[in-house]
Amino acid sequence: MKSPGVDIDYSDHAIVEMHNDKINQIDIETVLSRASVTDVQPGKMFGPDRWRVSGNDNDGRYIEIIIVADEEELMIDVITVWHAKDRSIVKRSK
Repeated sequence: MKSPGVDIDYSDHAIVEMHNDKINQIDIETVLSRASVTDVQPGKMFGPDRWRVSGNDNDGRYIEIIIVADEEELMIDVITVWHAKDRSIVKRSK
């Protein structure tokens, strides 16, 4: 989903949630690069649509992200993010 040349901006709320769940910007970029769109909430009164995107980071944690994507400006605004612990992949050592 994330392409070169696309800027990512984080809301203050997203930054707080990232800190709380120990999610960093690299985790977000990883998830966005392999994410599935799991829901789209239409914008209210001509506002932008909000997309829920979900996927695993490199550690197998399942991360949910709410974004607003501006295709014309090549910008992704991260509204909020959380670690969905019940859907994470547990990596096992061999």
